[in-house]
Amino acid sequence: MKAFLVRHHMPFGKTHDINELLELVAKRAAPLQRQLASAGMLTPFGVEFRYPGGQVADLKTAQQAVQEAHRVRTAVLEHLQDYLSRGRPSTRDTAD
Repeated sequence: MKAFLVRHHMPFGKTHDINELLELVAKRAAPLQRQLASAGMLTPFGVEFRYPGGQVADLKTAQQAVQEAHRVRTAVLEHLQDYLSRGRPSTRDTAD
């Protein structure tokens, strides 16, 4: 999602809060935001589960998170495909 926001020149703060990022995505691509509405479940994996001594996800939750992360990646890449297929952008291309 951060790649999507960067591509569309949409500023965002330092965050691992997926729902916060989805709110920003909605300003540019509401269908993508709706498609990824369940991605908020990934937020704890960016913070709580990330560091030693923190919470530990059970196997089922971890497996669901991996599937969700793959789904998010695929959806974002689909929305960026036209842009990515043009190759390295020139200065002119980055303005749109």
